[in-house]
Amino acid sequence: MDKPPEHQLAAPIDEEKAPSLRKRHLLRCCTCAAASLFFVAILAIALAFTVFRVRGPVFLLNGSTANLDLIPGTRLPRPGSNATIRADVSVRNRNYASFRYGSSASAVYYRGAAIGEARAPAGNMAARRTARMNVTVVIVMDRVLAQPGFGSDVEAGRATMSWRARIGGRMKFWFIKKHVTMKMNCTATVDVVKMEVAEYKCKPKIKLFR
Repeated sequence: MDKPPEHQLAAPIDEEKAPSLRKRHLLRCCTCAAASLFFVAILAIALAFTVFRVRGPVFLLNGSTANLDLIPGTRLPRPGSNATIRADVSVRNRNYASFRYGSSASAVYYRGAAIGEARAPAGNMAARRTARMNVTVVIVMDRVLAQPGFGSDVEAGRATMSWRARIGGRMKFWFIKKHVTMKMNCTATVDVVKMEVAEYKCKPKIKLFR
């Protein structure tokens, strides 16, 4: 069998050029890796300032109801009785992550004295949505009546109460999950004649954990 002409044979690889080709290939890989890391860094910064820039929820009071055992024919509470106030509150989640939280219970204060307890149920707030919750406040009326300033508040028609709640939960965005602790300082102005909440304010502070 005849051999092909010498000019048609593949030219042998120059062994001196092989290290140079490997260096070029390595340089390309390093460049691609650096570009990928830069892109990930930019994405992480963008997420930090948008998605994971955690903001506290916004609270809105929709209404309230009260249950108080009064002495017949008077507006005075029966001795040893408790007053129960239920507030219907809308909570707007301003974050791009959903927030699942547990129940909470905290002491209620009036003029610096503990007079009862506020309770809120567990729930879940979808991302960028508004949820509703019922906050129940149980007040020991004997403790309220024992406060020297209660008479002046009755004359004014309003009394201010406060409580601090600590709520544990979890925020989730796609496959990323973060444990959250939310602290809330709340105040409520109660109409002492109608025994209903006239105003309701909460200042939340959120802390993320890995």
